[in-house]
Amino acid sequence: MSEKNESSQAIGQSRASFWASSLMLMALTLNISTVNAAMPVSVTSGDNYNCALTTAGGVKCWGISTYGQLGNGNTLASSTPVDVIGLTSGVSFVKAGAYHACAILASNGSVKCWGRNHLGQLGNGTKDTANPVTTPVTVSNLTGAVSLAIGAYHTCAMLSTGSAKCWGDNANSKFGNGNTMSSLVPVDVPGLSGVAGITAGHSHTCIWTTGQSGKCWGYNANGQLGTGNLVSASTNTNVVNLSNVVSMSAGQYHTCALTTVGEVKCWGLNTNGQVGIVGGVNGNVVSPTTVTGLANGVVALASMANIGNSSCAVLSNGEAKCWGLNNSKQLGLGTSDNASKFAPVSVAGLPGAASSISIGTASACALVQAGVQCWGANGGQLGNGSTASIQIPVAVVGLFGSAPPTTPEPISPITSQTPTYVWKAIPGASDYRINVNGSIASYTAAQSGCEGGVGLCRIVGNALTGGVYTWYVQGYNSYGNGPWSSGTNFGL
Repeated sequence: MSEKNESSQAIGQSRASFWASSLMLMALTLNISTVNAAMPVSVTSGDNYNCALTTAGGVKCWGISTYGQLGNGNTLASSTPVDVIGLTSGVSFVKAGAYHACAILASNGSVKCWGRNHLGQLGNGTKDTANPVTTPVTVSNLTGAVSLAIGAYHTCAMLSTGSAKCWGDNANSKFGNGNTMSSLVPVDVPGLSGVAGITAGHSHTCIWTTGQSGKCWGYNANGQLGTGNLVSASTNTNVVNLSNVVSMSAGQYHTCALTTVGEVKCWGLNTNGQVGIVGGVNGNVVSPTTVTGLANGVVALASMANIGNSSCAVLSNGEAKCWGLNNSKQLGLGTSDNASKFAPVSVAGLPGAASSISIGTASACALVQAGVQCWGANGGQLGNGSTASIQIPVAVVGLFGSAPPTTPEPISPITSQTPTYVWKAIPGASDYRINVNGSIASYTAAQSGCEGGVGLCRIVGNALTGGVYTWYVQGYNSYGNGPWSSGTNFGL
């Protein structure tokens, strides 16, 4: 029998022995429960923080929390996800705004919000110019919500009746109710029916309808309402030259729409290329214009931060593309280039196909099978346990996805009588196994010093006698074992 076959047979025998161990099975059962509960189903970005909704219906947030926008009872930043107090289950939708966030409860469509409340944007009938609200409060007199939009200082909800309500700051008529009177509680947006979705920028609001048209209102100095001019509107106004709309997303002063054929159209401020074309009058594009190279094939539009100046989309093949402002490398090019991009560029280094993407003020995140990946500026909003900015995607700690890990890459061990085994971390791995000449040991990602799927993992192994050894490494999580790496030889 060849040395390779002997090694393969040894690996198979050792794996069988491993799985026969009841103690290991108990440990793996615990890991499965933890990882499944934290499996992300959506991610949303604000101003230097992000939140995710998990399969358990829980909300986790990470990043900067100056105004309590992480919802965990304090204003301390966190570089790893923390649970929003009282929202560990039962949530159907979560949306991050500039400095406050809100969630919809699945039971009755009521809404809870937390974070900055100096203009009543939390909707609970109060405002506080001095103190942040660090735990969720209930929005007054509101049930039946199915989706949310958050501007810089206002909040809106789409209801199951096909109508909408808004609250908070109403400067520039962001409520669409014909006046500029702010409200500490939800008020109706008049003249709407058949609302299919809602989105908000810094000072404007848009909806798309079941009839697949778009309507916007509010501030329009940059053409973000898509009405063909720069005239602001205090009530809902039709977006021109736009039909077959299936979703919309508003940035700070621009708006984008996705159509049934997978075409992306954008309009508004284009000084950094956020509309996705070269051109515009004085940096403004006043009506919907097809984004360069995205006339078809797009399946998801980014959830954009209401104070951001970048845009993203996901293609049918799972590729993510972004355009616009790139001063913090939030477009994910994987290079030192931080110039704005006036046409879509591919996000580099995603571990698998993206299903959705969100982009904040200076960073972005994508949902992939392996979990949540983020990149860009980092005051903790990348969620990888660090505050170092990173120009390529890194895994958010603890938010594992729905697939086994990929293959780790072993690095030759630091040779001694007790070798140190080193390998490259992989996203989504909750644990690793090392096989040395058929002897297998298991270690958590935290024990290996590489929780979060980034950097190098290191484990000091058992003492060995002289001889020649071959070692392998494998990642695993609740969805199964990843492939074993190729064997690496060393001698003592």
